[in-house]
Amino acid sequence: MLDALGAKNDVAIFEHGAWWRILLCQWLHAGLFHLGLNLTALLSLGAGVERAFGPLRTLLLFVCSGLFGTVCSALYLPGVLSVGASGGVYGLIGAYWADVVFNYLAHGLGALRDAGVIALLAA
Repeated sequence: MLDALGAKNDVAIFEHGAWWRILLCQWLHAGLFHLGLNLTALLSLGAGVERAFGPLRTLLLFVCSGLFGTVCSALYLPGVLSVGASGGVYGLIGAYWADVVFNYLAHGLGALRDAGVIALLAA
């Protein structure tokens, strides 16, 4: 069922030219529990990342991270169907950590007070 809807399928992508699957699979989920976990992660990280980078950059980070995650999955996990926003979520976590580290290096320990480190550790 997920394959028919556009899951990441490396054979369909590389041999049949279904390049649209690289973008679409990050918007599909394998059930309500899977969707709920990704939404919870996005809700807990979204405000902090959006505050640090702005809404447009946050959207670009999410989409580009998801695309990169899908391409890596297609190359390094051939034959495995996959769906979900995990690549985008991990990209936002990485961007948030980079912002925290950059602020710590630039402004010292006082900058970590409002950085949302607890939200990052919970993610």
